[in-house]
Amino acid sequence: MLFVLPSLGACASSLAASCAWCCCSVATREILKSSARVAYSVLFMFSMLFAWMLRDFAKPVISHIPCALFLYHISLGRTMYRFSYMYVGIIKQFGKDGDQPPDEWFGEQAVFRLSLGNCILFSGLALVMSFPAPVKYKDDWRDAYIHHGGYLVKAMLWLVCNIVPFFFSNGVITVYAAVSKVVSPLFLAIQTLIIIDATNAWNEAWVFEGEEDERYLYALLVATVGAYGASCVMIVLSYVWFSPSGPDCSLNMSLITIGLIACVVLSILTLHPSVRRVNPGASIFVASAITLYVSYLGFSALQSEPRDYECNMLGQRLNAASSTTLAMGMVLTLASTVWAAFRAGSNTRTFQTDAEDSLLEEAEMTSSGVDMAPSSDAGMTRDATSPAHKDQDREAVSYNYVQFYIIFALASMYTGMLMTGWGSGRIEKDLIDVGWTSVAVKITSQWIAAALYMWTLVAPIILPDREF
Repeated sequence: MLFVLPSLGACASSLAASCAWCCCSVATREILKSSARVAYSVLFMFSMLFAWMLRDFAKPVISHIPCALFLYHISLGRTMYRFSYMYVGIIKQFGKDGDQPPDEWFGEQAVFRLSLGNCILFSGLALVMSFPAPVKYKDDWRDAYIHHGGYLVKAMLWLVCNIVPFFFSNGVITVYAAVSKVVSPLFLAIQTLIIIDATNAWNEAWVFEGEEDERYLYALLVATVGAYGASCVMIVLSYVWFSPSGPDCSLNMSLITIGLIACVVLSILTLHPSVRRVNPGASIFVASAITLYVSYLGFSALQSEPRDYECNMLGQRLNAASSTTLAMGMVLTLASTVWAAFRAGSNTRTFQTDAEDSLLEEAEMTSSGVDMAPSSDAGMTRDATSPAHKDQDREAVSYNYVQFYIIFALASMYTGMLMTGWGSGRIEKDLIDVGWTSVAVKITSQWIAAALYMWTLVAPIILPDREF
């Protein structure tokens, strides 16, 4: 009996573990079926974490990886074209064995190659979802078998796309880095457009609900005051941490002041009678949200200044912080990038035509799942005698798949720039998004964000014949 009890306990433990594993597997499978966005976000997060690790420890991994150099020969005597290739180690392309690049170069190469792999994957999926026609209905085979299915195949494809770029020549990676430096700021610009559109939609929804329940209006007031309060805190901290009284910090002082002026101007412009007359929907709540975003971009830009810059008092304090604190900061930065890509890829109203917008509105009104899975009675009340009844009975997708993959392709480029200091070659362990190039990109994004919002206010006045 004494021997039987431990055996029964072990069997019970094994049975409980098996049941827990089965439950987790079923739950995970159901989540992946209902939300492809979550699955792709997880894959993207894994890619960024892997790039982060290789960025600091890449030299022993890629220093001996062979890559194919394709040589294009042209014969002048006769019209003859020939391709040939040879395999050579990545560092051998520099010439002599002793003429090797610094360790930071290897980390930069690892990040760019992983970034390229993810960009290829998401760009390819965008092409598949685009041709011969974009996916608009859920009965399209691409929705079931590619976007919401085949996860094992897509995982293998993701793995291949992350490995193959390590065998590309250095010239290919140099071209990709140059293209990413130009294209990846679009990711920040799209974020700005989506923030403007989302806050307008949020304001309209709560004002509409506030007609019957005043608590929504009070909530808007609290959110507005909170956004302005947080903006003031960041601006004050910017003056304290990035413009100390001792050294000459006129650059930082100018950047902070310009951002402050932009916030004041866009807030006053929102309440101007001329704007309110042509755009009754202009809301101080939206202005407060844009003010908060503009203030954040300015603060983040100053925080990206080199740690040894005498005006970056916060950076000097962070240099004394523990590695755990710096690592947590990096994780938060990567997580915010994934979340931004997730929300930008899911938001389709900002870039839709009127016809597509009405189609998506119908899909959202008749859906109830994570990825807008249809309710059981959707389409039952439609007129079957209508000429377009067949299309009406078809279940529309809840967001634009092509846009979703394009956003993630842009996010892949942006992440490559983020981790390498925008290709500056200055990579510091446990730090990302640090360098003067990062400062310039964020300050430019700050000005563009303020200008875009102010343009949405004055455009109906300047161009009264156009509909906005």
